Amino acid sequence: MVGFVVTDAEIENPQFGRGLVERDFSVHPLGWCEAVRGFDIPLIPRDEMMARWDMQKKQRGCNRDLMRAKNIQPLNQDRTKYCWAYSSTFATMMAVARSGRRCEPLSGTSIACKIKNFRNQGGWCTKSMEYITEHGVCRIADWPQGMAGLRRDIDTPGVWKRAKRFRVTEWMDLEPGNIDQLITCLLLGLPVATDYNWWGHSVCTADIADLQIRGGKITTFDSECVNSWGSGWGDNGRGVLRGRKTLFNSAVVPMVVVG
Repeated sequence: MVGFVVTDAEIENPQFGRGLVERDFSVHPLGWCEAVRGFDIPLIPRDEMMARWDMQKKQRGCNRDLMRAKNIQPLNQDRTKYCWAYSSTFATMMAVARSGRRCEPLSGTSIACKIKNFRNQGGWCTKSMEYITEHGVCRIADWPQGMAGLRRDIDTPGVWKRAKRFRVTEWMDLEPGNIDQLITCLLLGLPVATDYNWWGHSVCTADIADLQIRGGKITTFDSECVNSWGSGWGDNGRGVLRGRKTLFNSAVVPMVVVG
């Protein structure tokens, strides 16, 4: 399936907020904080990937199917520079939905405001996921998304008590640009918060859009991301990254979210 393809013109579109800050791996190496672990699940062999992807589509096991079944809508960071918090937040929402729980819309602004002391500043996805493991993430019902959430009066003990229901307890840190790790996650139904330095943006990579493997070599890999620019962008908030655009610079995947 090929949906809305992210073009260079879309990448440079000035009307949407971005805000990615490149992660410094000399300061924050893989597994740099106590809560995270390195990628430690078995890689799906390349000679099995295409068959697994075909089965996933036939069984409607893709994340786009889950979003449709549970009416999960993309988030909207508005004009904030909080993409790095929204990618992790949406991945957390999908992990909640995968566990069978009711998926409530969550606010990436709540995470970024606390990390940046309510300043509209950029960051990277690993930093936001670290905060979610300690405190959870607030519901949009408690803390509005986008620019509307840049208010200190929202920040009360009550909203963070409820946020504990959406606290990630296990997550993995992927190796930069490791497509085999990314494909393995997607074939297992695990959405991945991904930072793209070339885009200056962080999104949630949710599905495989195209995959071709010949002679043990991945000749084609296109990924489908869920952006944080609202449902009016792309195909109901989703877009396809092709070729070298799929090479990410930092990525994390939530594995377990407490209830």
